[in-house]
Amino acid sequence: MALRIPKKRVLIGTFVIVILIVLAFKAASISAPMNGSYGWDTASPQSQGMDGERLTRLKNDLAQSDTDAFLVVRNDRIVYEWYPNRYKVALGRFTEDLKGGNILAAGKDIARAFDPRKAPERRRHNLGAIAKSLEMGIALMIAVDAGKIGLDDPAWMYIPAWKDDAVKSRITIRNLATQTSGIENVRFPFETEGWKGQFSRSTASRFSLANTMAQVQSEPGTEYVYSSTGFYSLAYAISASLQGSDDTDIRHILDENVMRPAGIPPEDWDISYSGATYDVDGMELYAPAGAYTARAIARVGQVLLHRGQWEGQQLLPAASSDAILTYGAGPDVVRPPETPGTTIGGWTNFDGLWPEIPRDAFVAVGANHKVLLIVPSLDLIVVRLGGSLTGEGLWTEQGAPYFEALEQYLLNPVVGAVDIGSAAAK
Repeated sequence: MALRIPKKRVLIGTFVIVILIVLAFKAASISAPMNGSYGWDTASPQSQGMDGERLTRLKNDLAQSDTDAFLVVRNDRIVYEWYPNRYKVALGRFTEDLKGGNILAAGKDIARAFDPRKAPERRRHNLGAIAKSLEMGIALMIAVDAGKIGLDDPAWMYIPAWKDDAVKSRITIRNLATQTSGIENVRFPFETEGWKGQFSRSTASRFSLANTMAQVQSEPGTEYVYSSTGFYSLAYAISASLQGSDDTDIRHILDENVMRPAGIPPEDWDISYSGATYDVDGMELYAPAGAYTARAIARVGQVLLHRGQWEGQQLLPAASSDAILTYGAGPDVVRPPETPGTTIGGWTNFDGLWPEIPRDAFVAVGANHKVLLIVPSLDLIVVRLGGSLTGEGLWTEQGAPYFEALEQYLLNPVVGAVDIGSAAAK
């Protein structure tokens, strides 16, 4: 219960807060890192062949749909970047705390708003299922390139519990990565009963439960079955393949091979849940989850768009980047209606499911329409973070409703802002 303070004391306290904020702001300005640009070039939308007015209209629509970040990159330049007004948000919190007599909280509200270290572009956002491609997909392809694991290896080579299982012994690493293993999903945090309830409540138990309790619903390699459970098994398999080498965990190989060479500051990204590791079968495992700034997500997108290259360095083999961006589930895989085909960790418009979008478009998506869009043919990267685009809770595993909303409210409008015939400078 908030402490009630007389109005006179509130006024005095407010004056003191203002003085403290000025001092804190000066101190923060001295000690804070730069504004998060780490080499980003900026340009007007028009100079890069995009319609700025259409992007602003889209931004206005997104602002009404619980959007926390909207970032558009074309030709390696940020042409549009928007976040909710942090000063307006802070003022609302400040007013509420001050009315309640909670002066300390009110002071913190304003201090956060003026601290450059708390700027919107430095806020890390929960990735949701975007981590399937940005982390697990990239880590898998790094391990493949190092000869530690193969896409068509039987998964039991790394998950011994599956070796003698009549069905699971036929699951390959590619099946796990393209969500064609047939392994049933767990809709955490919504499941409450039995082993699925335990899976929802305890992150530490998810790897073992995924490997031992999850059942196979369809013949491996024949059908798309969204499976967060399968990605815990994939994280286990990748980590197992790295044992005995100098690169023993997923975070390390991501940092060494992509994040640091691409100039992404360590404070702008982390994997798992706040970097937590889980001791399973003698290995330190990371959950297929993470938190990144919008710019960090876009920078990884740049590396993928350039087929693994960054500033003259080949961070990932071109074939590895291609595997993440292009269809890889097999020609005869059955998919639910209006659901795009899968890549190593993501989804692609390879067969023209979205008629207004180029067929090389790739999306990494997470719950409530967290999105990374990469369109190599347009040299376009888009990051959108926040709640559902429809105002209703939509989750990736729901398939058609999720992807139809994505197409209607984000993909079509943002690609429609590109002048396809433009000769924009590169």
